[in-house]
Amino acid sequence: MTSEEIPAFGQTESESRRNTKINSVSYRVIKRVAEESNKSISELESLYYSIDPDALESLFSNPPNRTADQLTFMFSGYRITVNGEGSTSTPSIVICWI
Repeated sequence: MTSEEIPAFGQTESESRRNTKINSVSYRVIKRVAEESNKSISELESLYYSIDPDALESLFSNPPNRTADQLTFMFSGYRITVNGEGSTSTPSIVICWI
């Protein structure tokens, strides 16, 4: 277990993992596309067919571990732009129907 996965005080390990997943860039991209397309997350194709989710997390980790501030890719009929804006804050996600 890494320091990022250590549960916060009063949190179980499963709660910590769930919070880490929900705060991940990959999950946020999938959730935004599901909301925009009025589909459930399970109805979408796998993000892995568009981009490596581990690489996406690495690029927009906190603290940042990247050389680029922005990444654009296609996912499930949408153009996705993740913008880190050079800060350690949560990256913004912009989606456009193609």
